[in-house]
Amino acid sequence: MMDVVIKDPIFVERNDYNFFERQCLKLIRDERDLPFIKLSLRILLLVIPVSVFLFFRFSWWLAIPFLLFNIATGLGPFILMLHNTSHRKLFKQEYDFMNKLIPWLLGPFYGETPETYFGHHVMMHHAENNLIDDLSCTMNYQRDSFIDFMKYFLLFFFFGMSDLGYYFKRKNRWKFIRKILLGEVGFFLMCFVLWHYNWQATLTVFLLP
Repeated sequence: MMDVVIKDPIFVERNDYNFFERQCLKLIRDERDLPFIKLSLRILLLVIPVSVFLFFRFSWWLAIPFLLFNIATGLGPFILMLHNTSHRKLFKQEYDFMNKLIPWLLGPFYGETPETYFGHHVMMHHAENNLIDDLSCTMNYQRDSFIDFMKYFLLFFFFGMSDLGYYFKRKNRWKFIRKILLGEVGFFLMCFVLWHYNWQATLTVFLLP
């Protein structure tokens, strides 16, 4: 029988944390999540300042490379961080207010409106476990058909939010309806206001992602 070699990365405990890392470890629940602190700081110290600059001194010569760079290098890691911290809170209970940082402050820079990912992925998708009541379910589609893929994509794109709201209504989970409405309305209201200030920056920083 052939031996199976697993090459997935594994966590290796460390005892050589530097001063900054040791301070961060005091705030978070699991030392394996330390890379998320570093990613969040990179967004706070690089992505957000450049985004703010674009609102005051917009230039397509900066905006387009920034958009492409941010999506190419930041979107994947951010979605992974959002996924993990939706399942397991990043910060300890005494710093719970900081758990809003990722979905509310950082999320909009990567196309993630506050609270919607958690509501859809954790409270709906995992609750229904890919079965027929799961709004992400592919059981009704031919999975190697481009036409069926487009049906799935377009239905999700145009009706994903309304379907999620109706799902929580059926389940009598009004708390999550309020949360996703607050996040969605807040995000698009912000974009509406910013659009009138600088539509190019609003498009580049928030709407295209």
